[in-house]
Amino acid sequence: MIRSDDINDESVVPIIIPVCLISSDVINDESVVPIIIPVCLISSDVINDESVVLIIIPVCMISSDVINGESVVLIKIPVCLISSDVINDESVLLIIIPVCLISSDVINDESVVVIIIPVCLISSDVINGESVVLIIIPVCLISSDLIKDESVVLIIIPV
Repeated sequence: MIRSDDINDESVVPIIIPVCLISSDVINDESVVPIIIPVCLISSDVINDESVVLIIIPVCMISSDVINGESVVLIKIPVCLISSDVINDESVLLIIIPVCLISSDVINDESVVVIIIPVCLISSDVINGESVVLIIIPVCLISSDLIKDESVVLIIIPV
């Protein structure tokens, strides 16, 4: 079960991603943090008559921890790492998150980045017999771009 925190009076779920999995870039003159997720973890659906993109995360990749005295859910997003200059031949999805929406912390002596996603964007389901957590993102937030000479899909997560 996903527990939530309240930030600015809004229920949110922190997603913890190790700093080593994150690089930075500038898109449209805005500093952003690209997180690269294999396309195989991406699906689409219609929820509440709205087209959405589902980021599918197996429940086995979820653990819990305590940060600053608060119980949180850690979603360990499998990230296909690339070099700072080259995207490999694997199809990837690039999630762009403004740096201002990100804070940092130390968990188990490891520096991590905390990305806050509203609970309303989190759902659960069973896909192919496996329990998964779905991060639901409206299609209207998706655009495409060319980053480092590689065509990518950009999703801006509203927080």
